[in-house]
Formats: sequence, structure tokens, C-alpha cells
Amino acid sequence: MKGGIKEHTGNPLSPKEKKNLINKMKEGTIRKDEAEKLKRVLEEEKRDAEKGGDIVAAIAIGLLLAALAYLLYKLMSEGE
Repeated sequence: MKGGIKEHTGNPLSPKEKKNLINKMKEGTIRKDEAEKLKRVLEEEKRDAEKGGDIVAAIAIGLLLAALAYLLYKLMSEGE
């Protein structure tokens, strides 16, 4: 565990890949397929944090998910 968030759950991304996608999200260079993959992983980690009683981690992940939802909306709007 690192900072209350698991380094690796049963998700398909390694910690390094996840960090890379989060950086792409912050820079606004993430592709739609990458954003959807990151969303699935973060949702799983948020559920794990909630089940484990780690409210701070769940809130932090929830904020990342909110930003990601906005980016996905923008990416889908651009595709129209």
C-alpha cells in the first residue's frame, strides 16, 4: 500500500502504466480508450478503498474520476 492506495489490485494495469495514464490525463493528452481503461481501474480501486474503510483514498480517487469523466465527455464531444 502506498499513501492508503493499493499499489496493485487485480486490475490489468501495472502501477507504472496507471501513473503514465494519470499523467496523460493531467496533461490532456489521454486517448478515449486509455481514459476508459483508467476509469475502470480507478472505479475498482475506489470500491476497494470504500470496503477497506479508507475514506480519504476513496475521496481522492473520486476526484480523479470526476476529472476523468469531464475529459471523457470532451473526447466524445470532439468525436462527433
